[in-house]
Amino acid sequence: MREPDTAREARCVFCARLALAIALVVSFLPAGPLRAQPPAADEPEIRVLLAHAPEAPTVSCDGPCTLLPRGGAVEGRLLLKLDPIKATWKDGAFFLGETEYRCRTMDLAPEKGQVLSLNGKTFAGSFRFLVHENRPAVVNIVSAETYLAGVLPHEMPANWPAEALKAQAVAARTYALYYRRERARDPWDVASTVDDQVYRGGKAPAAIEKAVATTRGQALLHGEKLFPAFFHSTCGGATMKPSLALNRSGFDFIGDRPCAFCANSPHYRWRKWMSSAEVAAKLEAEGLPADVRLRAISLRPGGEQGGLLAVVEWEGGRIALPVADFRRALGRMDIKGGRFTCVAMNDGFFFYGSGLGHGAGMCQYGAAELARQGKTYTEILQYYYQETELVTLYK
Repeated sequence: MREPDTAREARCVFCARLALAIALVVSFLPAGPLRAQPPAADEPEIRVLLAHAPEAPTVSCDGPCTLLPRGGAVEGRLLLKLDPIKATWKDGAFFLGETEYRCRTMDLAPEKGQVLSLNGKTFAGSFRFLVHENRPAVVNIVSAETYLAGVLPHEMPANWPAEALKAQAVAARTYALYYRRERARDPWDVASTVDDQVYRGGKAPAAIEKAVATTRGQALLHGEKLFPAFFHSTCGGATMKPSLALNRSGFDFIGDRPCAFCANSPHYRWRKWMSSAEVAAKLEAEGLPADVRLRAISLRPGGEQGGLLAVVEWEGGRIALPVADFRRALGRMDIKGGRFTCVAMNDGFFFYGSGLGHGAGMCQYGAAELARQGKTYTEILQYYYQETELVTLYK
């Protein structure tokens, strides 16, 4: 469908060029020294929910492994090898093939040097099969550094500059260690999706392994405390404070930064047309009444509620949704970011936006460009995460 002619595009080009000019003269403070904390006794482990695992996955181990049922009377078993076999949950018990284990949690740990597989994909560490909200789940328990090697290839391309990869490694490690503490009583620390950090296991490319190894144990602290080091693909000209982007006001020390460094991103500016019927159908699950004729969609700050809200109006009513929920409902790759304007036309809506992702913390395309300009990973982290310091938590 042809979009309406508008002066908005001209204004966007002017603003982008102005922002770029400003950003290019932004001075970076000298990076502070890396402060070493007393190292932990051991490298921590991260419990990762394999969110894409089917309810009856196929598991295997290429050598000796230990099967340890928990919370029941069944004793553990040492298996010389585990050929591909279905793991299922039914009638209050786990089954490996036809063998029943009457328990609600079951660990499968390989002997040193052996590797586990889930549906043909290899994972380091061990598996924990558990029941959560009456549904089976698979959790991969893996060392923090190995976890990062399984995250980085799916969060940043391995052929990007080395300093950007190092910055990403520190941000991802900080995020994971923060939630390891915050969710200590939960069944897992992080999920393997964009709701936390994308994780797929397997072997990482050499550039990723080097970035993780070079920054081993390094994390960001604010006031000597870990925090969720948010990051996103493309900010579209400026990052946002967490209170606005994610309704997380407790982390506003991260700040917001001008950033035209991501101007080469394919998501720096975007547009999308959706019919009124499609928008309405997707928003019904968020509380939109059925069979209403939509009139307007706009953004506004949430006030006391906090966060950025998408306001959807129709004849006789309206709803206000957190912009993150609005994007999830309509599709995160359709409504790419939380900064957009919306024009009603032709029984539908044109969305004009900037950036990809929530917009808080480090802009990944921006980090890559800063690295190309010669900035170190410590300078990149200092730019995007204000009022923080880089420390070594373990060796």
